[in-house]
Amino acid sequence: MRVKLKGLYVITFILFVAVSLFSCSENEGEKETTDLSKVPQSEPKLLSKFDQFGEFYFSYLGITSEATENGGFIVVSWDPAHILKLDQEGAIQNKTKQGRGPGEFIDVGVPGFGVDHIATFDQMQDKIVILNYDLKLVDELIIDPIKGYRIYKAEPLSDTKLFIELMVSDFTKLGEEPLKMYAIYNTETEEFENKMITNSRKWAPIGDVLNSRSGSFIQVPYSVNQLSAVDAASETVLMFDTRTDIIAELNSNLDTIGTIKVNIPAEKLSTLDKDSMKADERYTEDWEYLEPYLPEEKAVAENMLVFRDQIWLQTNIKGDKVKWLVLNERGEIIMQVDLPDKSMLTHISEYHLGVRLNDTEFALFEPVE
Repeated sequence: MRVKLKGLYVITFILFVAVSLFSCSENEGEKETTDLSKVPQSEPKLLSKFDQFGEFYFSYLGITSEATENGGFIVVSWDPAHILKLDQEGAIQNKTKQGRGPGEFIDVGVPGFGVDHIATFDQMQDKIVILNYDLKLVDELIIDPIKGYRIYKAEPLSDTKLFIELMVSDFTKLGEEPLKMYAIYNTETEEFENKMITNSRKWAPIGDVLNSRSGSFIQVPYSVNQLSAVDAASETVLMFDTRTDIIAELNSNLDTIGTIKVNIPAEKLSTLDKDSMKADERYTEDWEYLEPYLPEEKAVAENMLVFRDQIWLQTNIKGDKVKWLVLNERGEIIMQVDLPDKSMLTHISEYHLGVRLNDTEFALFEPVE
């Protein structure tokens, strides 16, 4: 993903930007890893695939979704900007409206799904909108920004608390650290609480970004991440600094209440990987600038989701499928799940897996036992 910087140009972040939480250095010596040849493997069957819902056509899908009762699901469209509630056949039951009125959107952002509520930040209107699962308006919050930061994502953590992810608002600082902040927003006191500044995934500078507002940055593939996942049922947050072998469990005050040791296989960044990236149209033009910033070893995970007592991690293990590892609450890998190449897992449920196949196709796959 590239960010262009010209004057007061406003950027909409559409990809998850992961950061590093812990300031500790890598452990000396090699990390213990699990032998995946001994772990059961699953390749879920396709249940249904959609490139439209009824008369609703979309040109760009969002990156989150959620299952509803009786096998229905909620999906996000960035263009046009809507959140849609669908039955298991894909028929529209309800959808949000575009506009500037209460409960209406110009930009639907990256919605977070709680126990009873959905929250999302419309950065075109600087408001957090809270909906119920029938997509009816519960509340709208106009929040005074934290100086130097913009809200990227809001997720329901409890009845009165939102887990907020923020990024620096001055995009000329993308080559610096730290770039990101986590915070709790209390909807009763209307104040931010328990702010946590963290370091960001690396960005490579392209052009003159040091002494002017003209230039650009490109996000460095395979670089280390800080992954987060909200478990609203237990009012906790999981955070995984991929430089380490520890997932931290935090409470609603962002205090660490436990840790989970994980042994995730890592891979070196190969010449074949580099050749593939160099041929990718996203990187070809600026390859000479990007290559020096590439890591020697790939980050062990790209994304993290929570379902009940399971932790799902998307790996960077090379293959013709996207490999997810399912961990139990002790951090043991209990299953490998292979999904289509270049896809994104957007929800997990007892009914189905929600998968963004590409920009314009959404699919449901059979659940994993």
